[in-house]
Amino acid sequence: MFLAREEPSTFTPSLWEVKRALKAIVEHQADECFFFAVDGLDEYDADSAEMALLAKVFKLLSSFPHVKSVLSSRPLVTFEQSFDDCPRLRLHELTRPDITAFVESSVRQYHCLQRLITKDPSATESFVQEIVDGSSGVFLWVQLVVSSLLEGLRNGDEIDDLKERLHELPTDLEALYRHMWDRIPLKYRSKASRLLRLVETATYEGGRISVLGASFAVEPDEEHVFRCPVAPLTEVEMTSRYEDARVQISSRCMGLIEVSHLNLAASSLNTGGAFNTDLYENVLDYSKFKHPHVVFIHRTISEFIASPDVRDKLRDADPDFSPTQALLRSAIYRIKTYMFQGVKPAGMPKSLEALVYYALFMAGRAESATKEAQRRLLLELDKAMTQHAREYFPEHQGHWTDCLVEQGDVGAFKNASTTLVASHNTFLSVAVRHGLVYFVRDQFTASPPATIEKEGRPLLDYALRPYTLDPKLHAFALSRRPDLVKFLLEKGCDPNDKWEDVSLWEWFLRDLICQSSNDSHFFETTPAIIHYLLQRVSIENLNVTFQGQVLQRFSKRVVSYNALGMFNAMTKDPDAFPFRPGNWLGFQAEMRGICSSMKTLQPNSTGLGPVSILEIPQPSPETPRMCTGHPEQLDKIELPIGVTREKKDKNIIRVIKSLFCNII
Repeated sequence: MFLAREEPSTFTPSLWEVKRALKAIVEHQADECFFFAVDGLDEYDADSAEMALLAKVFKLLSSFPHVKSVLSSRPLVTFEQSFDDCPRLRLHELTRPDITAFVESSVRQYHCLQRLITKDPSATESFVQEIVDGSSGVFLWVQLVVSSLLEGLRNGDEIDDLKERLHELPTDLEALYRHMWDRIPLKYRSKASRLLRLVETATYEGGRISVLGASFAVEPDEEHVFRCPVAPLTEVEMTSRYEDARVQISSRCMGLIEVSHLNLAASSLNTGGAFNTDLYENVLDYSKFKHPHVVFIHRTISEFIASPDVRDKLRDADPDFSPTQALLRSAIYRIKTYMFQGVKPAGMPKSLEALVYYALFMAGRAESATKEAQRRLLLELDKAMTQHAREYFPEHQGHWTDCLVEQGDVGAFKNASTTLVASHNTFLSVAVRHGLVYFVRDQFTASPPATIEKEGRPLLDYALRPYTLDPKLHAFALSRRPDLVKFLLEKGCDPNDKWEDVSLWEWFLRDLICQSSNDSHFFETTPAIIHYLLQRVSIENLNVTFQGQVLQRFSKRVVSYNALGMFNAMTKDPDAFPFRPGNWLGFQAEMRGICSSMKTLQPNSTGLGPVSILEIPQPSPETPRMCTGHPEQLDKIELPIGVTREKKDKNIIRVIKSLFCNII
């Protein structure tokens, strides 16, 4: 539990640890009643031995008189044997009447089936029972099968033909999904691939995409977004797009995705942590269509699409399609065709501002996917918003990004107060803030090239402190990018520059102190950024108080058991991290190097400079606990970076060595 509190976002206990923890809780809370409801035990991805151990855990818990459990699973042999002496229900037997009613009601809806019933009632009745028997109680299977059979009805199939088609369909859901994909005609597979990949990407972490948004995203002419005027859609245009997209969704994907109608609340930036491309349907009266969104008919389809072989099939069907680029185009379409309904707001409409944030977020994902700058699309976003700003802020003289009031520019707050000062934002500064490293690099090679010079808030500060004070916008994944910080430093940005009479280095340290340690990005990115900055920070800008607090946080993390999980996360993107630790000990050495550098710089009593202190790499210890800080261990420790044997004052060396031990 202590480790989970230390880093809940990355801590993953073993089954053995879970078993011990649950047993301890139940034993020590004998006066409390516990009820465990677990759905889908069979979805635990493990071998039969570990499945049996999982069953044993629940049987152990249920042996206590104050504990009850209800578990559900497919009838796997391991669970059948493990729970053989436990009471059970076979749900597929209990749901049979409901599934029969569903199939019969589906049959009655279609004129073609009614003709077959009239022609041969007994054969039709046995056909319905075959569908029910094949479902094994799974409504989703019935829904997909009925959808497939309707294709045969449209082709004029008789009952015997439909039965043959039914017998071809697998009873396993995943096999059924594969069968349905294989039955999509080749001429439709490109569009089907686009729609399936689009919905998968758009529904990332609970997001949504509307029918209109999907229509924009799969627009065949990718250049149309640049020719589209900044003007709202007419009702005829919107209706036409909606109907065309709805028909394609129904006919191209064999029922794997569908149109779902949602009752959306009024526009708000509170997305609940999800990225919803079309939560803000402000184009005319879109509610007359009852807010149609495109969804998978079941969550297992997204899992099916995520499997490597299926993902390869989808890519092969349309290798040039990028779903993140398509969603970026869709967001820009939405911005260009935006029209606010109701009384014109005093400032920028929140729904329009939210679309801007979504577009920037998708631009970042597109950069990560393609390893390319989304320059043309982003400049088109800039042009469209410049035109909107003339309407909503006719008297504003600065760039339209100054009007993004919801972002709560943390860099524009003086001493954490709510008094705004002039940041003088630019599109480049917003791109830096949103971590669009490829776009930023591209702008510095464009004609004319970008420059680091700007009025107000220095460009580097946006990279060091991208976060907002508005928690509603935390979902938009603003985080520090070490590679972007390094690039800006190479272009001449200086951490010693002042903003509101405080150096950017000190602002950065203050921000680190306020940032939650539970933020997974904190320990993934901060060591690298400190590594880059310390090579350029001047002595006079070193703040003892703030450095000491940051040092304390890093020193604590060096001995944290869960730092190994954080190390694994860092090595997923080696280009964004300057260190190349090959193992746990190497990572600890790098962390000690950061701590040692900051601690030696903090008092600056040895006269060491900020550059020389980083010249010599820190050695790796033999074990994670080798450096204990005890006197007998001092001679086993290499000297901190920047300190040589030629230094005469052995007392100073011993003090430094003691400090080095204490940070472990």
